[in-house]
Amino acid sequence: MDYGRRIATLYLTTIAEVKRFPDIAMNFNGDIFLKHKRSVIDGTSLMSIFSLDLSEPVGLYVIANDEDINRLLTQLTKI
Repeated sequence: MDYGRRIATLYLTTIAEVKRFPDIAMNFNGDIFLKHKRSVIDGTSLMSIFSLDLSEPVGLYVIANDEDINRLLTQLTKI
């Protein structure tokens, strides 16, 4: 399966950040995946995000056009 291209490394260190991420992901025009080691999860699923080891950074993979990716990155800087 194609998980898109890696555009960032995320550090979701607080519960508030983890809760905010799916809200941003659901409003994104494209597909978002988070990857940690061998696990790849849907970025819109709060339960899936909590299943990752968030003590370490996770990779952000996106399938979308450049304009939408730039909008996403702008929103993520507000977390």
